[in-house]
Amino acid sequence: MMTRIIAALEDVYRTFSDRIAFTNQQMNLTYRELWEQSDALAAWMLEQSPAENERPVVLYGHMEPLLPVCFLACMKAGKAYIPLDSSLPDKRVERIVLSSGAGIVLSPARFPFASLPSGVRLVDSSSGGSMSLDDIIHSHAARKPDPAARMREDGTVYIIYTSGSTGDPKGVPISQKNLLSFEGWMRDAFPFSPEDVVLNQAPFSFDLSVMGVYPAFLAGASLWTADQALIGKPKLMFEAMSRSGLSVWISTPSFAEICLMEPSFSEKLLPRLRMFLFCGEMLPSRTVRKLMERFPGTSIVNTYGPTEATVAVTSIIVDSNLLAVNPQLPVGTCKPDCRIRIWDEEEREVREGEKGEIVICGPSVSYGYFANDEKTSGSFRSINDRDLGITRAYKTGDLGYIQDGMLICCGRIDFQVKLHGYRIELEEIEHRLRELPGVKSGAVVPHWKAEACDYLTAYVVPDEPPVSEVDTVSGWKTLLAERLPAYMIPRKFVLRPALPINGNGKLDRKRLQQEEAL
Repeated sequence: MMTRIIAALEDVYRTFSDRIAFTNQQMNLTYRELWEQSDALAAWMLEQSPAENERPVVLYGHMEPLLPVCFLACMKAGKAYIPLDSSLPDKRVERIVLSSGAGIVLSPARFPFASLPSGVRLVDSSSGGSMSLDDIIHSHAARKPDPAARMREDGTVYIIYTSGSTGDPKGVPISQKNLLSFEGWMRDAFPFSPEDVVLNQAPFSFDLSVMGVYPAFLAGASLWTADQALIGKPKLMFEAMSRSGLSVWISTPSFAEICLMEPSFSEKLLPRLRMFLFCGEMLPSRTVRKLMERFPGTSIVNTYGPTEATVAVTSIIVDSNLLAVNPQLPVGTCKPDCRIRIWDEEEREVREGEKGEIVICGPSVSYGYFANDEKTSGSFRSINDRDLGITRAYKTGDLGYIQDGMLICCGRIDFQVKLHGYRIELEEIEHRLRELPGVKSGAVVPHWKAEACDYLTAYVVPDEPPVSEVDTVSGWKTLLAERLPAYMIPRKFVLRPALPINGNGKLDRKRLQQEEAL
């Protein structure tokens, strides 16, 4: 049987107790502090609510050191946690707290609602006369939780809420079994060492953060965070990075593209950096080429996976040979204990090379959406896979195909639009757009009129401001016409110094669509 996470972390704590486990710009947290503080907090939680009470715990904040303490405390107390970033809209936070049935809300920051439903215990930094997290940890410093209360292998470790098509967020529960499947693959494919310093750019409410948190902690490495306050001050961020000793970079491609706008972002700034791990978005070839120029000795890994299948399930190391023969980068091969299948609209597997919906099968797949049977039945299946036998399968909603054993993603099925009778994949146009000379990055947004797509708009970040915007755009359209049919060429081009990104570090398509609607 696989070693459970808390048992493995106890070994790390005993071996590396004085090493730094977590660092932000204000303070460091050692493995001793991480372990002992989570012991104290777990003991308090079990006093408030026994392990058999399965109501989840909401954790609210933004990359504070006490949040990973809360992660471990919840697992020690056998309770699922729901990470909510303080950048989320208050209404969204309120909906999640109410719909999740949470019994406790813990926050090292100020929670935006003073009143909560009856039976919900709030502990935050402004709780009036009640205790704060620091108070609880201090008052319970000598206490240890009952080891029998620790999270079961089939128990839910965390629930991450993703956007729902109806406007209501969907909770994705990830079990310890799911997480162990992911962490075991990471340990075998991209092992971290105790000497590593691992970048965490993603808020804890975004599952990309899991790629850093658990593999780093289970290896005795140090997790180095770049919070939104630091990212919002690029000069200070790069100064902090120069002192960080970063050796493993985990982020979205969009965040790396922002960093590449700074000329000093190179191996001179980060001499220990040995690996880029990308997930969350499609990785453009252009971005890879720039990284290869700036960091010639550093591995670049492209991965793919949705929240519903525990962070990532495929990977490939991108090198110059792969770039030369693949204009659109593949996301690689599937991890050994899972399988990628491509289904048509009738849920039949298609032949290699044919496009269809990407379906993930295996132990990484969640059991479904939290307290939402209708959504679960629409996206999750129990199937008899030809390699795995009876297993869970998740219909991703992503379009792709298998070629030579590698998965190629073609974007979201719901990023397809119908324009003048033609079905168009917006991300195919974006891929061609980013290949154009003088284009740093770009995104394509449909312009709607009377609930139909009227034309396409390209939002483009040029390498440098053009002498003549009209001539530059005309030249881009001419080059696109050599690669795309006429109906796929955007009618309108909008040049920008940068594209908006959301709190998770991804391209903010919703904001561009809102601008387009004005």
